[in-house]
Formats: sequence, structure tokens, C-alpha cells
Amino acid sequence: MLRCAKGLQKPVMPHFYCSPRNIKDKTVNLSEEESRHLTKVLRKQIGDVINVFDGLGNSYVVRIVGLDGSRIVGQILDSPSSADSEKTFRERACVHLYISLPKGRKIEEIIDTSAQLGVCELHPVITKRTLLPCGFDTAKKLERWRRISLASSKQSARRDIMKINPVISFNDALNSPHQRPDVHPHTNCQILRVFAPKFLCPSHQIQTIGVGVNLIAYEGEETTVRDAIKTANLPDYSRVNLFVGPEGGFAPEEIELAKNAGFLSVSLGKNILRVETAAAFFTSVILYETMKTPKLFS
Repeated sequence: MLRCAKGLQKPVMPHFYCSPRNIKDKTVNLSEEESRHLTKVLRKQIGDVINVFDGLGNSYVVRIVGLDGSRIVGQILDSPSSADSEKTFRERACVHLYISLPKGRKIEEIIDTSAQLGVCELHPVITKRTLLPCGFDTAKKLERWRRISLASSKQSARRDIMKINPVISFNDALNSPHQRPDVHPHTNCQILRVFAPKFLCPSHQIQTIGVGVNLIAYEGEETTVRDAIKTANLPDYSRVNLFVGPEGGFAPEEIELAKNAGFLSVSLGKNILRVETAAAFFTSVILYETMKTPKLFS
């Protein structure tokens, strides 16, 4: 029998997704897919205890009490307090990753990694240098991408699910953070975002929208991500919009459009990175630099 080393936390119990509409009166009804995985693969039985999350930031300790057809029925034994949930989500920024669609299945790797790291939402973007195969079916792809996001969110013990948004053009992506009030996925607080494109120019300061900041990766830039985040001094529940280009990077005119729209271009280092590496690095730096918990390095 495996034992935890003294002073180390116990391994996190695998948890399973249940739609909020199927959680009522201290009872959960898992989907057929989740129930099949629990009974056929993990061999769970009546009386066993599992973790369940609703994708909205809530997690529950549940005991399996029976079957309703092919669906597992569970009884909620315990759930974290709202204060604990709020504390957990205050420890990181709300990152929106706008990623130019790469070739092949690299986007699936990016979705998997981004969900594990804690990205709030991922926005697939078509840029000037995006190469899509003939017959590219965005509807089918979106369905598959959302399944990958759910699986990765479960595997990484998130209480929420990274949202995968429909594919949009680069121009629409530049405007999307500014066109609507934004609701943080882990709170009921609505954050109004006001767009002032001349805020950045000519002083070359970071454009902040409400409590958010907009950064676009560009290999020809000297300003580092860390310098940008320190200058922004992001508050709690801040939203950070990150733009990562395709193979070959963004076209110069796209960078110019972004700067005119109030974005700050930042460097990811001297090395030229693959799209999937750039996305993971960019996200990791932002989450680390905006952490509210003690850091290993400063």
C-alpha cells in the first residue's frame, strides 16, 4: 500500500463532471458517459466516495448510493465553503488565450496544456498566416475541442472548465475584449470594460481595460512579459488577454493593428518558439507573475 511522505499532501482524488442542472437537493445524477467510466473502468461500487465538480467553480464530496438506469446517483457529503472557493480563484488571473490556429492537431495539445495550466477561456483565431485544410469543419472541431477541454480540466482537478469559444477572425478578436461587459467565471461580479485606444499612444504604456490588460506576442519586441505585467500591477480578478500567432508569427500589419487598438506587444525571449511552446510559456509566465500566493522565486 502506498503511503504519503511525512509533510506532503495526500494525492488529489480524481473528480468527475456533473452538469449543474443535475445537482439538486444534495443529490447528483452523473451522465451516462461519466457513469460508464466509473463503473466499467474504475470499478466503482455503491458506497464508494468520489469528487464531483459542476464546472462553475464548485466541488463536492459524493457517495455513490445507487443507479438510475445507466446513470450513477450520488449523495453530497460535503462541499467547500464559498470563502474557500473565492480564495482559490483569487490566486490566479483570468487568462483569455487568443491562439492562431496552427497546422495539424497542435491546437489539441494547446487546449490540453492550457486547461491544465488554468486558462479561463481559449479563442481560436484565423490570422493572415493561418493555414487551414480544405473542408475544415469548425462546428465538428469545436465539439471535439470542448471534449478535450473537459477531459483536461477533470485530469487537472479544476473546479471549472476552460471554455472553448467559436473560431473568429483576427480583427474580430482584437475587438472582442472591448465590446461587452465581462463576467468572471468564478464570481457573480460583472466587470464593465471601457475601450480607449489612444491610452497607449504615444506614451507606450500598457492599455488596461476595466481591470484587464491586453498583450500580444511579437518576436521583434524588446519589452518582456514580466516587465509588462509588473507595469500593469494587475489587481484581483483581473483579466489578461494573450494573443499568440501562427507558424511564422503575426504579420507586421497585424501587430500594427493590435498596437493601434491599445495592445502592448511583448517578447517571449530570444529563441523562436513553436506555437504550442509559445502558448504554454506565455500563459505560465502570466499566471506565475499574477499569483497571490508565495512564490519560489522573485
